Amino acid sequence: RTQRSEALHEFRLQAEARIGPALTLQCRVHPDQHEQIARPEDFVHVRDGGCRLPCRQLLQRCGHRCPLNCHVFDHDKVACGKPCNRTRPIGCGHRCSHLCWECTRSGSTPEDPCPTPCSVLVPVRLSCGHTKRVRCHYREDEVELKCDTKVTVALRCGHSLAVPCHRAQQPISQLECEFTKKVVLESCGHDVIQKCHDVPNCTHGCGEQLTCGHTCPRKCYPPHGHDRVECEEACEEILTCGHYCDERCGKPHTRLCQEECGIQCLHGHMCSKLCYELCVPCREPCPWRCPHHQCSKLCCEPCDRPRCEEACTMELECGHQCRGVCGEPCPICPVCYGDVTCGISFEEIGTAIEEGDEKIYTLPECGHTFFLDSLDQYMEYNRTRDEHQAIHLRDCPVCREPIFTAPRYSNIIKDRIGLVTKVKERLIIASRELTLQERREINSAMQAERGVLGAAAGHWYACPNGHPYFIADCGGANQITQCPECNASIGGRSYRMEQGNRFMANFTGEDAAPQWPNQGA
Repeated sequence: RTQRSEALHEFRLQAEARIGPALTLQCRVHPDQHEQIARPEDFVHVRDGGCRLPCRQLLQRCGHRCPLNCHVFDHDKVACGKPCNRTRPIGCGHRCSHLCWECTRSGSTPEDPCPTPCSVLVPVRLSCGHTKRVRCHYREDEVELKCDTKVTVALRCGHSLAVPCHRAQQPISQLECEFTKKVVLESCGHDVIQKCHDVPNCTHGCGEQLTCGHTCPRKCYPPHGHDRVECEEACEEILTCGHYCDERCGKPHTRLCQEECGIQCLHGHMCSKLCYELCVPCREPCPWRCPHHQCSKLCCEPCDRPRCEEACTMELECGHQCRGVCGEPCPICPVCYGDVTCGISFEEIGTAIEEGDEKIYTLPECGHTFFLDSLDQYMEYNRTRDEHQAIHLRDCPVCREPIFTAPRYSNIIKDRIGLVTKVKERLIIASRELTLQERREINSAMQAERGVLGAAAGHWYACPNGHPYFIADCGGANQITQCPECNASIGGRSYRMEQGNRFMANFTGEDAAPQWPNQGA
């Protein structure tokens, strides 16, 4: 459209009075009323759709005049803000203090009585002679008119009791004496509050120590024992596999460990099976080699090479000479970390520099560092000593982290893994041979015996050649027989093990040793 046509169009609209300085609105209720709207704020004068005149119509629900200016919507939506002037129910002479809209309901008429309950407090004379102040609309309510004035009643026991007046009207036998005093119980020595002539029960915590060492979690009453089966604490036992038992202390240890296995070979391959399942043996060539010796076996087999005692010739990243041993992972630098303490001798490894040829060894799994001679002696002592001991995965002497990838001690590590594997095999076979009903019966019997002895039935042992075997019942040796694998003497008499037999910490996590002196001596 051209500028000329635009001007022509505007001229025509002005001629027809269709455009101008303001918009004229006509009231539908009062046609003679007009409102000029020139700005947005001018709409405030007609916000209800009418005009500026007051409505003046009477509201049908209450009879009051409409408080609004002229509007186009129904009066049902108008809230009356005047005081309520409806009549009260018979017997109430109080004026309602609410606004009209608060007392008006849908469908109300001006003649209806006020539906809002009267909340004015009025005195009421009760049948007992006392006076009670209640809300006006409750003056005929039997529940509200119960007398709450405190009165003293003499009881049959000789004590007196302060009760509300309405309770004093009950038979004396229905009133309970509330007299109390502090007494000391002879049975446990605890202070308790005794009520009248009742025999009190102690509600204090027991506080006695269970056979497991934890504090009894029960209340002092009723009387009870203190066997380990009562303990609700988390079990603190570490299973032979190195995992924590996931049962509570008072329950039998988890029969088959459900954690991820975590056993590694020298290559660093980690078993991803469940702990109780048999690991897949690594059949890759053994990686333990150095310029002086090389193992010719498979990774899963015992190594056929000796430990190399030559000093490592490599240079560390820090630029200092490695103070480790040939063919092993390089340890931390005794120059840069000289204040690190050996966890066996408790000497600082910085003294290795002063000694000249002193070597150190850092365990790969946990990073703890030791003098090589001290760690060798520790490993060999725990491997060869005849003293009674629990057999478990070889671990760090400081943090007990299981060790798998320290080549120097691979045969010791593999020996321990082999023992654990044999126990796994026997547990798996035993669990497969039993029916579900048989397992339930055995578990029930073991649980019953645990309740008497405070320990699970039976223990694992190893013959002089390391083959595991199991002694049932209480786990004590009372018979000598032969190992089915190597014919060595196993068992014992009078709870004394045959020479060379050793106790094995159960793969199920039982305590590390039976409680008989000289067991395994």
